[in-house]
Amino acid sequence: MWKPKRYVSKPYINHFKAMGTIISQEVYGINASGIVSIVTNKIKKLDNLWSPYRKGNVINRLHKAAGIKKTQVDCDTFKILQEAKKVSLLSGGTFDITADPLIRLWRDSARQKTVPSKNDIDLARNLTDINDLVLSDSSDIFLLRKGQGIDLGAIGKGYAADKAREIYVDHGIRHALINLGGNVLALNSKPDGSPWNIGIRIPEKSTTELVGYIEVCNCSIVTSGDYERFFDYKDNNGLNHHYHHIIDPRTGEPAKTGVSSVTVVSYSSTICDILATSAFILGIEQGMALCDSFENTHSLIIDKNGKMFMSDGMSKIFHKN
Repeated sequence: MWKPKRYVSKPYINHFKAMGTIISQEVYGINASGIVSIVTNKIKKLDNLWSPYRKGNVINRLHKAAGIKKTQVDCDTFKILQEAKKVSLLSGGTFDITADPLIRLWRDSARQKTVPSKNDIDLARNLTDINDLVLSDSSDIFLLRKGQGIDLGAIGKGYAADKAREIYVDHGIRHALINLGGNVLALNSKPDGSPWNIGIRIPEKSTTELVGYIEVCNCSIVTSGDYERFFDYKDNNGLNHHYHHIIDPRTGEPAKTGVSSVTVVSYSSTICDILATSAFILGIEQGMALCDSFENTHSLIIDKNGKMFMSDGMSKIFHKN
């Protein structure tokens, strides 16, 4: 018996730059273009608040006020700091937004193609302590010691994706996909009821080929890897060293666990963002155990040799190329 095809509207597709990456939206529904504009403006607002390169924003003000006085912050900043502190305490010190001194140090080193001294690393590491971030009920924030700061690079895009979902839902959108440079959030299924297919890259700097794809509906997918932001350094003995951007707050140096990339799937993009970084730093066994401790959360870890390790839940939705 012939059945009419289900009507599927064309998506409104938009691309813009924010949070240090290209952000794309694919949104279905009435007034999709208007809702995309609302999401775009919200993400740009968050970027202006949290970018380490914006003078006078809340991140800059927190750094200047550290050890001196409390800082009144907006609702979004207070919420993200609350979430970050809560999960940081569960991560065994691998996720810590007060690692700003370390991240600044290594960011400057990457620009100059040099390696920080052990003394500079130790000084920055000693300023990293999530317990020094004091949150009051009145949205006042206080960092206890001078020189401390906040870096939201491992959580900001996840929070922004979750805010995008809120806006889509509040405006009646039922099907959408947003990609914030590797932080992907899928709202429900595609309009025809099929899942979204999210490709996972081979974690090498010289290729964009995929190891496979993940079938998802109504969840977030975040990948962290050592192949996009890095610098290579040749020491006095002529030996080459590879330094990536994922800093282990416990050692003060780029994580060395034999991991090349981590992909996490869960409902919350904020949680995915945090866990992808923490699992990378913890390594395969402990990283997967951390992800498994969160309900309905799946992980895929690829080591330096290209070997894949995945949780039981991930094995049901991952398809190898």
